[in-house]
Amino acid sequence: MNFLPDSSASLPLVGLGVAGGFAGVLLTWLLYKRWQYRRFVHQFDVLWDRKIRPFCPHCRRKLTDWQQYDSVKFQKDAQGRTVKVPATYWAFHCARCQRNLRLVDADGYEVPLEQAREQVVFNPVR
Repeated sequence: MNFLPDSSASLPLVGLGVAGGFAGVLLTWLLYKRWQYRRFVHQFDVLWDRKIRPFCPHCRRKLTDWQQYDSVKFQKDAQGRTVKVPATYWAFHCARCQRNLRLVDADGYEVPLEQAREQVVFNPVR
């Protein structure tokens, strides 16, 4: 079964049509990816959209559970030994990545959620 016309001059036109279609699909995909990455701003180790809603920086899913988690940290005691000390921290939990995401400023200090929302400036890199 041959779908091409008998003329050999139409073969380059079909090839150009296929290449143009492929280029159009590739350009559309690149523009979509560009839009997807430019719709967020990265501050406090979390992605924020224009409505100041937090998103996971790894899978780009919306974060919802802002709660307190229990953990341990390691400190030196008076004798110089390393011991486990219980610690708690506030963080978002990404259900897809199974990660706890803290709000941390540029100096490494934790920031409360309300303060982070007030300080987020939506100015994505162009």
